Amino acid sequence: MNRQQSNKPVSADAGLRIPGSALKRKWAVGQGDTDAAIAELIRAFLGKVLDEHLAQLPVDLDKRHELAQRIYNRQQKGTAIRTLDRHWTLSELESRDVSIELLEQMDAYQRGKQAANQFQPEVYARAILCVYSDELERVAATSYGRHQENCQEMLRLVRVLGMYLAQTEDCTRREHGSFFKPVNATWEPLRHVQWRHFWGKTPQSAFDDDLRFLVDEVLKYTFNALQGLHVPQEMLRARVMKRLHLNTLVPVIDVPERWAWEACGSSWDAYIANLYRSFEATWQSLLDVGICTADEIAAARNCVLKSLHVAIEQGRQQYKNQPRFKRLVCGKYYSEWGFKGYPAYLEYPPVSILPTTQSNVRLVA
Repeated sequence: MNRQQSNKPVSADAGLRIPGSALKRKWAVGQGDTDAAIAELIRAFLGKVLDEHLAQLPVDLDKRHELAQRIYNRQQKGTAIRTLDRHWTLSELESRDVSIELLEQMDAYQRGKQAANQFQPEVYARAILCVYSDELERVAATSYGRHQENCQEMLRLVRVLGMYLAQTEDCTRREHGSFFKPVNATWEPLRHVQWRHFWGKTPQSAFDDDLRFLVDEVLKYTFNALQGLHVPQEMLRARVMKRLHLNTLVPVIDVPERWAWEACGSSWDAYIANLYRSFEATWQSLLDVGICTADEIAAARNCVLKSLHVAIEQGRQQYKNQPRFKRLVCGKYYSEWGFKGYPAYLEYPPVSILPTTQSNVRLVA
C-alpha cells in the first residue's frame, strides 16, 4: 500500500510535511546498507527516545534477524555440532545478499541435520487489523478535521470487524483476540449474513469470499484514512452493517470455578465487576456503529445477572451429583452422603435482578 501511494499528494490536514530540501544527507540510507547499519542510523537519530522505548516494549526479531543471530551465536560460542565453511560476521548474515533459504541451510548444518526445515519464528506477528487499530487510535488523538473524523470512523469499523474475526477463531490461534476478550463466558455477539443469497442454503465458499472482500475493503480504506486520503464513511458503514448482524448481546456465563472466584478476592461484587468489565468494550463497539442501542445494552447488563444465576444453578447440580456424595450403606442408598452445603463460589450472589421492560427486549436479532 505504501508503494502504491508513493509520493502522491495528500490533503492539507493529513499530518505534517517535511520538504526534501530539509533532509540531511548523513541520515540517508544506501541501497547496499545492511540492516545492522540502518539500525545504527536509527539509534543515532532517535537517541534516548529509542532506548526508553525498547526498555518498555521489547521488539521481537523478524525471521532473517532471528536466524542470523542463532547462527552467529553458535559460531561464537562453539556450540554448533558442525562448523561452517568460514567465519561469518553478524552483518554478513543479516545482509540481504544472503537469502533466507541459505540461512535455513546453514542453521540446519550447524545442528547436524541433513535437510533444512522451514524456519518458524518463536513469536507470531500480530494480525494487521490489530496494528491498524493501534495506529488509528494514535493518529485520531493527534490529527484534526476530516483526517481525524476518518480515523475515528475506521477505528469503529476495524474494532467490530476484528471482534467478529476473533469470535470465529479457535483457542489455539487467537490472532484477533485483543478485540474480543469475554471473561468466564461464552459469547458470539455477531453473525455474518451473506446478503447476495436469498434462497436455499448458502455455500460456505460464498461466505468466505464475501468476508474476504469486506476485510480487504476495510484494510484499504483504513490505509487511506491514515494517509489523509478520501474515505467513503457512509458506504463502508453500510457494507459492514449489511453483512455483520447482531446475534446476541447477552453472553452465556460459565459455571463459576474456585480459581476464578479466588482471583477476584472471593467477592461476588468483584467477580461480577470483572464480568462486566470484559463485556463493556464489546457493547460499546457495537453501539458506536449502530448495531445495537443503549436501551438494549442496559437490558443485556441485567440479563448477565440472570445468566450468572443459571450458571450457578448448573454448578450446584454438578457439585451435588458428584460420586463422593453417593453411598450404598447396608442396602440403603444415600444421595447426599456427607453433603454439608455448597462452597462459597456456588452460593447465589446478593444482587437484585431488575425486570426487563418492553423497550429493551430485542436482545437477539
